[in-house]
Amino acid sequence: NAGTLNSTMYANGDTIIAGWKSNAKITKSIDGGTTWTNSTLYANVSKNIVQLNGNFYLRTDGGIHKSTDGCSTFTTLAGVPSNLEEGALTVSNGVLVCGGIGDSSIYISHDEGTTWTETATTQEPYCLEVLNGVLYQGTRDRKVFRSTDNGATWTNLTGTGINSDGVKSFAIFNGFLYASTTNVLYRTSDFNSVKEESIP
Repeated sequence: NAGTLNSTMYANGDTIIAGWKSNAKITKSIDGGTTWTNSTLYANVSKNIVQLNGNFYLRTDGGIHKSTDGCSTFTTLAGVPSNLEEGALTVSNGVLVCGGIGDSSIYISHDEGTTWTETATTQEPYCLEVLNGVLYQGTRDRKVFRSTDNGATWTNLTGTGINSDGVKSFAIFNGFLYASTTNVLYRTSDFNSVKEESIP
């Protein structure tokens, strides 16, 4: 009964872990989706579920949570804001990187979530994704940033082409970088600027 808006999913072999923003539960299957078990979190699930060194990390609007037992139980981590409305979490070359709407900052952890450092303020990040070893950030106000140092510094790639609010995901395919917004899919073959064309 939970919508797919702002859903998050992790899949590896027969293990599938999923969550939804409107449902404060994590659902897990270890048999390819035949049977499911639930873990309860006392905050809405946002995105993303990531794995680092055998542990799982989950971003919600109540903070970042860590599980050492395959998402059966979670511990809420200190050092990052607990009131971020939406945002993202990813792993970039062994570094946890988190951002959120309402704070306009990026937080990074080099020690698996024990301590966090706030980096230079950019924009309000909707998504963080690593593609070919490069970290990309999409923001609520139509901007695209790239980081080659795991979120410590950022380069604006936005150019002039993005006119739809909310850059929410990225992909690389056949030599193009794609950026998905609320209503339009954009792409560019120039990985230094997302401005070439929109895909209706």
